[in-house]
Amino acid sequence: MNQIAITKGITGLVLGAATALGGAELALAASDYKVIRKDPVLLGDWEHHQPWMLLKFYIPKDFNPNSRVVLQMNVNSTNLSPQNTLYLNPSVIPRNFEGCDSYSQDRNEQSRIGSLPYVDHERWQVYHQVVEGRYLHAGDNYLLVCSRNKHGDGQGYLDNFYLKDIVLHYHEYELAPEFCPAIYEPVCGANGVTYGNACAADQAQVEILYEGACSL
Repeated sequence: MNQIAITKGITGLVLGAATALGGAELALAASDYKVIRKDPVLLGDWEHHQPWMLLKFYIPKDFNPNSRVVLQMNVNSTNLSPQNTLYLNPSVIPRNFEGCDSYSQDRNEQSRIGSLPYVDHERWQVYHQVVEGRYLHAGDNYLLVCSRNKHGDGQGYLDNFYLKDIVLHYHEYELAPEFCPAIYEPVCGANGVTYGNACAADQAQVEILYEGACSL
């Protein structure tokens, strides 16, 4: 499915700053979003930026895990490492340590949703990542951002990585209906209606009284 089509007209939660995103401004304007963090996320050792950031956000109780989700953010960096990574609801949450696990020994591997792209530090670029709704749940959720050096370690020299305007868009959708076989095996429903087969009665959410057409 086209990412733009997914993003258009959906409900959003802003995890970062609420400034305009240039071409993505319309997507923000069309969303019902909540500002969680107004400042940019600054990663890396340059100017004492920490190499990881944990952002907390809330998903409404009626969230459907079958939803498709789009993560959108503005990116600016001088970090060329291919192991800069995004996680949703990691099982191991960093607290009092200086970096994320190394990429090769990552305890949160199952929670990875994508890698941060390198963007020339002279400009900002909008980044989109389509995510399966199963990574999320109703209530409090966490987005973990890990910046690593070129060897994939979370400690040691790290160049800068900036993120801002972080938005999580989602929309509900209904599962495709089951297609019943074109076989005539009539059943009588509790509403007195004859259905072509048990599958048709089940789709109509009608209890079956007995097999065969309803008698007059």
